[in-house]
Amino acid sequence: MKQITVFYVTFPDEAAARSLARMLLEQKLIACVNIFPASGLFFWQGAMQDEKECIGLFKTKPDLISKVRNKISANHPYEVPCIISSNVDANDAYVDWVCEQTMDLI
Repeated sequence: MKQITVFYVTFPDEAAARSLARMLLEQKLIACVNIFPASGLFFWQGAMQDEKECIGLFKTKPDLISKVRNKISANHPYEVPCIISSNVDANDAYVDWVCEQTMDLI
């Protein structure tokens, strides 16, 4: 099996997730994203938070990890964003599609 890279990124709302996703798609840094609602419990500045969030699962090819991570970091609304990436096995046809969609045009 071949591999792709999946980024797990949390956002304060769907609009923020979609805005960043569109930018990454237009720059051909990701092939696609899934955005879904979530709830987050965490401590921030000494107080427990119970917040509504959105999660984006961004799919790209492994050689774009640094570029994608840098773009997310530079354009994310959180002071300390959650940006987690992992290389995962995927079926060959899907990996080929991800690679076709993520051409280095920038």
